[in-house]
Amino acid sequence: MTEVKKGSVTVSERGRDKGRIMAVLNVEGRYALVADGRKRKVEKPKRKKLCHLSLLSDAAIEVEGLTNKALWKKLEPYRENDTDSSEA
Repeated sequence: MTEVKKGSVTVSERGRDKGRIMAVLNVEGRYALVADGRKRKVEKPKRKKLCHLSLLSDAAIEVEGLTNKALWKKLEPYRENDTDSSEA
């Protein structure tokens, strides 16, 4: 199994954001800082335990210097089954 690393595309398995597609901005020990560019902004990422995230694909996206809008656009192909993708 591949491990969660910076730039990984993940889906939240626990919490209020369950089912949301997010990108890992950084990994700090047992935790990852994740954001989606819409509900969870790049400026204030969510700190989530790695065991509460599952990888969506082996592909990684570049997260350095991304704006919220650019991150939202990069995650768009992965959001086909995301229930909250239509929220503004």
